[in-house]
Amino acid sequence: MNFDWPYFWQQLLRPSSAFLHGLWLTFSLAVAGQAIGMALGLPLALARRSRARSLSWPARLYIHLMRGTPLLVQIVFIYTGLAAANILRFQIFPSAP
Repeated sequence: MNFDWPYFWQQLLRPSSAFLHGLWLTFSLAVAGQAIGMALGLPLALARRSRARSLSWPARLYIHLMRGTPLLVQIVFIYTGLAAANILRFQIFPSAP
């Protein structure tokens, strides 16, 4: 099996519109995730450092649960939990055009 260098350079220097769309989607999801993380994380960190127990204990519990469970478990729980509660149904879309 030989590596197809001309095809590689063509795709690298002149990417398809599907690749550029995927790149833009990845970038926008990363920026949105960072923004949501900052918007949730900063108040949570301030609540955890608070001297008021009514703020610090719920924040400690949330942080303990989020740190103690693997990300894949959280994703599956949210995916199935939202669908089971009829809050959000995820649309099936093809992975390739």
